[in-house]
This record gives sequence, C-alpha cells and structure tokens, in this order.
Amino acid sequence: MDITLSVIYEVKKISDYRNLIYSIKKNQDDFNLVSDRVKNCGNISSNTVNLEKYSNNRSKLSNIYHCGNVWGCPICSAKIIRTRQNEIQIINSEHIKQTNGSILLVTLTVRHNKSNSLKYLLDNILKAFKKLKQSRTIKDLKEKFGIKLSCRSLETTWGKSNGYHVHIHNLFYLDKKLLDRDLDNFKSCLYNCWFRLCKNVGLGSISEEYGVNILDGINTDKYIIKYGLIKDNLVNKKAKNGNFTIWELQNFLANPKLLDSYDITLDCVKLVLKTYFKCFFGKKLLTWSDTNKLKAKYLKDSKMDKFRKRDIINSVLIDKSIYKKIRSLNKINEMLTIYELKDIEGLHEYLKGFGFDNELISIQSN
Repeated sequence: MDITLSVIYEVKKISDYRNLIYSIKKNQDDFNLVSDRVKNCGNISSNTVNLEKYSNNRSKLSNIYHCGNVWGCPICSAKIIRTRQNEIQIINSEHIKQTNGSILLVTLTVRHNKSNSLKYLLDNILKAFKKLKQSRTIKDLKEKFGIKLSCRSLETTWGKSNGYHVHIHNLFYLDKKLLDRDLDNFKSCLYNCWFRLCKNVGLGSISEEYGVNILDGINTDKYIIKYGLIKDNLVNKKAKNGNFTIWELQNFLANPKLLDSYDITLDCVKLVLKTYFKCFFGKKLLTWSDTNKLKAKYLKDSKMDKFRKRDIINSVLIDKSIYKKIRSLNKINEMLTIYELKDIEGLHEYLKGFGFDNELISIQSN
C-alpha cells in the first residue's frame, strides 16, 4: 500500500496523542483514582472486536465497552469533547450566517482560597448561576440585546496557593451586533447581578475586574470546552497565576518527572484529581438554554449528519483472545497505528508476532 510522508506524519501525530490518552488512563486506573465503571472502559463486550479504517487513515475500535464519563475517562472525554466542539463550531457559524448577529463568551468567576473545598465552590457557583438564569437581569438583557440562545460549560483549575478555581463559561447568541457602549452596558448589568448572587449564596464579593469577563465568542469552540490533547503539539493552554489545568495534572501522572520543576508531589496531584473526578461526576459538560429550538435548527441546516459521516475503507474482526492479550500488554495504540500505516496485511503480520494467526478475520468494505 502506497502511503505519503504527510500521511505518515499525521498518523504518527495521532498515535502520540492516543498513546498519551492510554497512558493517562492506565495510571488513573492503577492509582485507583476513578470508579470501577471508568476502569472497565475498553473491556470487550462480545466475542469479537471490530477494527474499522476510514478514508482519513484513522481507525476505530467497536464492540467494546465505553463508560461515557466525560470528566474521569480520558478516552471517552476526548471523543465527547471533540464532538461537542464540532457542534459549537457549526452552531456559531450558522448563527452568524443566519442572523448577522454576534456571539459573546462570558466567563464568570468567584472568590476562592485553598481552604474552600471543591464541592463547596462547585455547588455554590452552580446555585448562583441557576439564580442568574432566572433573574430579571437576564430577562432584561434578552429583550434589550436580542439573546436567542445560550450555552454554559464548567471548568476548574487548581493551584497550590489558592486551591481550586471553579469558573463558568457561557456563550450568548445575539441577533444583533453590539457597539462598545452596548458591550459596557451588558457587562455592567451582568456584573451587578452576579456580584449580588454570589454574596447571596455565601461565596462573598467579587471584583469587577475578574468577576465577569467578556470576549468575542465566534471562534470559541476550542475554548468553552477544552481538553489538553491538542494534536499538533500535545500541549494545552496553560492555566494562569501558577494554576494547573486538569489536563496538566493528568499529564503529570503519565510523566511524573515533569513535577521536578514544581513544588508539588505526585501524591498531591493524585488527591486533587480524585477529588475532581468525584465532585464533577454526573455534572453536565454543556447545558443549553434554547427555548426556540435554535440549536437543533442550526445543526439541521448545516447537515450535521453529513459532517459526521466518514467512509470506511475496510474493517477487521479479531477474536476476543487477541484483544485481551494486546490490551493486557498495553499495545492497543501500537496495534491501531500498525493498522493505520500498513493496513490489513501489516496488522496480520503484527498479530503473528504474538502467536495469533487464524483467529484474524478480514472483511473488505467499499
């Protein structure tokens, strides 16, 4: 099979990306940081596992169990977040195209220090945000500025000095463009309400400088929900003020030598992550306020189903004994990379090295 250097480069990049995901998951499992449900993610769910190769030289495993935990499982998280980012990108594009309006990315923060537990901060910021959505202020902003749709995401970072920093990103989809004075008015109204609600739920006062921040939201699909595995360089945007993103903390599990540059221990990282996984379990990655069903309309108008569709070049069924053996040796990424680079023939030769031969069943697809 002919394969170009650019394809080899792309496959190797994806392989490095995937290897890091599997390494993080293994360490989280070994350190007992996640639930049994997350640990079992990747277990076989039938007598065979299906490998599919697509026209973009990516491969996929099916007939295996997926936990679907967007917070605690790096494998499921990467897939879910990538899909949600694509959806937001399409919704943003359709909104601007259909309304010629604008999109605002609002970040809401609260006061915090190292004595505040993550549960306390998370519960109360969500309580304050719920009150904000129901407030007269939001109703007035909707009427005045033409807010037609909004989307909320949750994020937290952690730092040794100030503990957890929980914050909310919220996209507002407006049917008009705002002048600078309109934007100042929007921010002032929102800040005054957020300030009052944070005090009401016991979070204390917030500064006008940091409590509410507003940016142009048109190119925010990678910002409102981020995961650290940026495939170009495997590096995520770093948190500010000496804090670490959850991705950076997970990366320490796979690369503990990186901790030599910081005054924190691996045990500290494990405790922070275990607390994070427990507190965020069951929380929604995104919540949409969509009384006019615009989200569904935008996705339909953009032909999202066509966007998701990929052509399958071929597929391979392998016996569960092969999959279990490869998985026990932490060779899943290696197997997929061989399949992507050398196709069915190369995969067959690779599996022969483990003593497998006749169990491999190939199914060619157009």
